[in-house]
Amino acid sequence: MWIEFRTRLSLALLTAVWLVIKPKGMVHWTPMKRVVHRLSNSAYVLFLTHFGVIVLISDVWNKSHFYDPYLALAMTGMAWLCCVGVGLLLHEKAEVPIHHWVSQQTKQLYIRFAH
Repeated sequence: MWIEFRTRLSLALLTAVWLVIKPKGMVHWTPMKRVVHRLSNSAYVLFLTHFGVIVLISDVWNKSHFYDPYLALAMTGMAWLCCVGVGLLLHEKAEVPIHHWVSQQTKQLYIRFAH
């Protein structure tokens, strides 16, 4: 960073340092923090599924022959909402139950082999 300053790298470094040194008692769960927490937990599923959702919405746009820029903006917002919705849905209905099932099976397997 001394050779070539990078803003994003500096922000990431500053965030990492803050997360390490911040006082532990500073966590107060406000409604906004709950929303951010749920969205951040579903980020991996969102990453895995967003491309398919965007391709689907893009196909609808191309087959409909729309040319209005305001409609394009609305479709972009709808694509974003669909991506976030699919991410949240799959996280809560697939990822979390599968994680619990796998951890339970692993625990039982460990108990079986430990004795």
